[in-house]
Amino acid sequence: MSTATDIAWLRRILYDPAGPSTFFTDEELTAMLVEANNNKYKVASEGWMMKAAAITANNIVSYTIGPETYTYVSPAQAYDHCMKLSAKYAAWASGSLGKLFEGTANSTKENSSYSALMGGKYDA
Repeated sequence: MSTATDIAWLRRILYDPAGPSTFFTDEELTAMLVEANNNKYKVASEGWMMKAAAITANNIVSYTIGPETYTYVSPAQAYDHCMKLSAKYAAWASGSLGKLFEGTANSTKENSSYSALMGGKYDA
């Protein structure tokens, strides 16, 4: 059973503070935890994958106002970041935590795929 502490932890990990502009509702996070048998790392992985899927190609990359230029992360960079975090938490969910710190968790193509990290659940 998920608790308020679990939801707060997930919000910190997913950079999704509670409030009017959250990506996930508390109910969605609770349902995800129930589906994942309270494996917070698996939910974090799935959450980052969902955030990656929500990135659109129409995001502003940079703009200039007078002498000042503002540059944002490109959609491709944001997507890559989300997918890397998803893979990291998938590895932790599967018990590969130590291998991540040794730098060997993603040593083969098969082991580094999201599907392999999630036990083949997302094979096409």
